[in-house]
Amino acid sequence: MYKSQRFTDVIINVENHSFRCHRVILSSVSTYFDAMFSSGMKESNTMSITLHNIDSKLFEDVLQYIYLDKDIVSAEIVGELLQIAYMLQISSLQCKCEEFILKNIDASNCLGIWKMGKSHNVDTLIETSYPFILNIFDDVWETDDFLKLGKDDLESLLCDECLSVSGEEVVCKALLRWISADEARRKSSFPELFSHIRLTSVSLEFLLDHFDQHPMVVEHSACQMAVKNAIKYHALPSRRQELIWDEKPYRSNTEQEQVLAVVGKRLASGGTVVTEFIGYSFSNKKWVALEAIATDIGEDFAVCSYGHDIYITGGTANMSTCLRYSAKFSQWRERSGMHFGRYRHSMVAVPDSLFVFGGYNFGTLNSVEQYDIGSESWKQVGELQFGVDGSSAVVIDDKVYIVGGCMSFTEESAGIQCFDTKTYTCSLIANLRTPPKFTSAIKFSDSVRIVCDNGEVISFSAREGHRVIQKIKNFSRKNFGLFMHQGALCVIGGNQNVYSDDEKLCSDVIRVAGEETEALNAFELPFPMEIVSCMRTVVARKYPLLDCQQLIREFVDID
Repeated sequence: MYKSQRFTDVIINVENHSFRCHRVILSSVSTYFDAMFSSGMKESNTMSITLHNIDSKLFEDVLQYIYLDKDIVSAEIVGELLQIAYMLQISSLQCKCEEFILKNIDASNCLGIWKMGKSHNVDTLIETSYPFILNIFDDVWETDDFLKLGKDDLESLLCDECLSVSGEEVVCKALLRWISADEARRKSSFPELFSHIRLTSVSLEFLLDHFDQHPMVVEHSACQMAVKNAIKYHALPSRRQELIWDEKPYRSNTEQEQVLAVVGKRLASGGTVVTEFIGYSFSNKKWVALEAIATDIGEDFAVCSYGHDIYITGGTANMSTCLRYSAKFSQWRERSGMHFGRYRHSMVAVPDSLFVFGGYNFGTLNSVEQYDIGSESWKQVGELQFGVDGSSAVVIDDKVYIVGGCMSFTEESAGIQCFDTKTYTCSLIANLRTPPKFTSAIKFSDSVRIVCDNGEVISFSAREGHRVIQKIKNFSRKNFGLFMHQGALCVIGGNQNVYSDDEKLCSDVIRVAGEETEALNAFELPFPMEIVSCMRTVVARKYPLLDCQQLIREFVDID
């Protein structure tokens, strides 16, 4: 019928060619023609119809497919055929083209397939090509099609946690290559695209060689600050806590992942107090069990981090204890003990060293000890202006600020002492309005944020002094932790209702932003805990991270 052209009842004009066809045949395979011929509009009655934006040779191929079921799909024309199939709504041809495309997808054409799928809203092409691009990005970024990507499409790739690369340096090179292909038009997009790079995963050498003095980095203060912070992250492991609070999660194919590590105490069955070491996985968005602390450390020990490792000192079980958690090997190991044992002390990390301040050992202490991380040795280096136990401590540059604490069983301190880690001297530099019974403190930009047991949030800096900036409503707790998330201060866990007979452990997280507070339910602890310390660290993915909720369901309790 196609070759003889008998009984034709419509002429399809494409470019300078005319094709005699049968309405019933075209309508049976094409929703487009079926609607045209049955709509009652002029096309349904006219003998001649003109189609635009179609190649006549390709249309002839399509007619052979319709009439003769001829296999017309080939690598050279599949893209154009698919567009005609979309336009004429020939679903069977569309499926054949999609199958052919996906069977032959590779680094050179996957971006074009993704773009085609999005432009025609074809889920099969999108759902296959996009993960394919993510998985072989090492090859994709060097193709010509990569340079043709729009800014929004490139941003989708760069921000995706599932982007699989041999190193974050590949992402950096890809961005720079894309910008340089049309720098005049694209350089304005640099800051936004640059923000999606996991800079702390980029090597120090690459940062110094390619970004530290790059004109587009220098031109934008946010980019320049991000690069400087990443350089400090590598060069100053003692300051990592203040540099990675708002870091994006690591790519899912990397060997490491970030967790918010929490060390604290909870009540187990029978009223037994259990020391817990758990972490919130930012990639999996759940709490996981980290390597258990096998050593008995008792109560009132101190915790801080250095780089990705975590140190615990003192405690009531063995007041000279010093433990180190290696994030690389997921192991706790004993280190050299302090010269003078203590508990209820505070501890901070500075370059190459740890410092412990005050505490209690048959009386309140004013001694300060320094631990040299390289030689793993302790020495006494100075004294506080007056002894305190139960204080908070925050380090800014070379100065450590020791806030509050108890001078005896009956007397709390309102003082803020400043210890210079270079000169080993200490001075009292300020007094809070009233002595708090309990405080927790954290570095916030270039100042200290102090949260008191009554909910007062105090901002302090050596230059501007201290002031109450907020009062958390209905807040009465102690032994809580602090961490930063997306630029806001967060309070986690602790003992609630400390001034009543109804004291109890809690598991909630309160986000304090400006004048407002809100529950941060995503971070709620898997069980009520008092918090000794919380900090971000990086753990190796090769060590299994067990879901805390699953452990609770399977074992009811974790002893």
